[in-house]
Amino acid sequence: MLKLSHLLILFVTMTLVVPGLSGQGDTDSVDGDKPSATDKTSKRIIDLHLKARGGEAKLQALSILHVEGDLVENIKEYSLKILLQAPNRIRHESTIRHLGDDYVTLTATDGPNVWRQEALPERKNPRRLTGLEKQLVELDAMLPFLFTNMDQNGHVFAYRGKDTFAKRDVYVLHGWLSNDLELEVLFDSQSFHIINYRQPYSIGGKTVQIDRAPAGLTRVGETWWEKGYVYRFRGKAFRKISFSLITPAGALADDTFTEPPTHERWLKISR
Repeated sequence: MLKLSHLLILFVTMTLVVPGLSGQGDTDSVDGDKPSATDKTSKRIIDLHLKARGGEAKLQALSILHVEGDLVENIKEYSLKILLQAPNRIRHESTIRHLGDDYVTLTATDGPNVWRQEALPERKNPRRLTGLEKQLVELDAMLPFLFTNMDQNGHVFAYRGKDTFAKRDVYVLHGWLSNDLELEVLFDSQSFHIINYRQPYSIGGKTVQIDRAPAGLTRVGETWWEKGYVYRFRGKAFRKISFSLITPAGALADDTFTEPPTHERWLKISR
């Protein structure tokens, strides 16, 4: 971890190098329509964010990550093992123990397809995810790499102005992701690290807007990564993810993110 004095120097330096950051003349869209490209103000904020995390080149070098951690949702606790490959692949394995058995669920996307499978205690056929459920898995896959090669990856952002969040001044960017999901990203005005995402989520069968706040940062080599998230709806936390390990991963098998085959059983009916 960096010493507090070093972090303060970093924050002050970043604050000084962005004169005129709030100038709205650079904003392509202020009416909710998707702009043709990311505006200049957003690009300056994103560039400072990438520098705060260690630099875009160093972040791009970590394109495959192995992550382990825990998920607490309501009163249920899961252990997590996750593989991520930039820009949009994820294999997410969650395990919960109940009455002496491990219940393991796999969720993954290879880019085009998103699937989920109950693997233990009884292996079931995978099912394809659609709609918001599909988009949220894709978001988890893209989020760690969201601002590296963003133009090539099809993401567009528009500057929405300055606001406050958790008593901190923030710069707000509205994003249109390559999978058509929209969200807002709140950047701390001093550190340029992200302190909140506002995104859609499904609660009780309804799509609502929630806050997804990063739960601190952890250092991987010379770069910084978000080490978990707290999900809040109307100010109340309902989901927490904590990563105990984030490390570069080696080459992955070709079928790491591929949907497994479906094994069908046909019953012969006598007439």
